[in-house]
Amino acid sequence: MNILLLKQISILSLIAGAALGVVTIIPFIGGIAFLFLMMCIGAALIIYLKKMTLVGFLELKDGALYGGIAGFVSFLGFAAVYFPLASIIGLIFKNSQYSLVTFSVGSGFFVVLLLQASSDDNTYCPTEDALQPGAFCQEIPFSLQ
Repeated sequence: MNILLLKQISILSLIAGAALGVVTIIPFIGGIAFLFLMMCIGAALIIYLKKMTLVGFLELKDGALYGGIAGFVSFLGFAAVYFPLASIIGLIFKNSQYSLVTFSVGSGFFVVLLLQASSDDNTYCPTEDALQPGAFCQEIPFSLQ
């Protein structure tokens, strides 16, 4: 595994994700830019690297790994640019399509998701009586971890 190549892929995909985050704000081409981000950014980055001869022959495992890293990092860059811009637009124009983003960020919806995902307790107690010591709680058969 080439560490220098991973750094190059991460930086290029972060820049591409941030650029697509800015483009997605534009109403008519935003959906197309978002679909391109979700479906093609990893493959487009690998093709660009091969065209510039920064990467040689890739095995299937390496190509999938590099494409997955590129897709993940580009989506992080997209989210870091899109959510603040959409929140600002939602605050300025109250009845726009970005009002839902402003509501979601402002209400702490993402914080609740992160807390739920990081929870170590995988039991569910349906009533307040079940919270007493020694009470029976159902165990959830799956976990988000």
